[in-house]
Amino acid sequence: MANGGGFLPEELGPRVDSVPGVNSAGEITQLLDGVWIFVATEPDPADANVVPPLPEDAEILAAYAEAQGAYHEQASQSPLDPQPGEAMQASFADAGQRLADNVLIPEREAGRHLDLSDGIVLRPVVVADPRSETEAFIFDCQLDGTVFVNEDGSLPEGTTRGVREFPQIASVILQDGEWIVDRLTRDERACV
Repeated sequence: MANGGGFLPEELGPRVDSVPGVNSAGEITQLLDGVWIFVATEPDPADANVVPPLPEDAEILAAYAEAQGAYHEQASQSPLDPQPGEAMQASFADAGQRLADNVLIPEREAGRHLDLSDGIVLRPVVVADPRSETEAFIFDCQLDGTVFVNEDGSLPEGTTRGVREFPQIASVILQDGEWIVDRLTRDERACV
């Protein structure tokens, strides 16, 4: 459970006062340099993607934050290690193998790694339906400025910089008494 009065555990990272692109009321935790998670404290009439979580969502969102932090930390290594490290293995139900097969291995083979310099803000919302005692879904309309770059930092042909909404849905399951991310999927429904 959260420490120090915050919604998420302080072990995830330091709280910050603001982050680019977020003007709504809430708690912002820096998971890594350039990677933040925003948890709303009240709805924002100007942004339908800003929804405060229920108290019982805390462990689910913490598991999601850990998984996202582990992925972004590994993907931003240069050179990129294509095999899931300990943090990814501990954060994903499949030990991070699906992300390795679909993202890390192809990007390593192309000689690229993830550049976090323009940052990414995770804005997860645990959806009410469908939901059970052992599975939950998160819609995350991320403000994503990350981009895979060549080893020398240059942009691959056809790649541009800029922060854009990236819609992602996460399936989070209860496994051995702990919430853990089962699957991450790009899905337009995550951004309303």
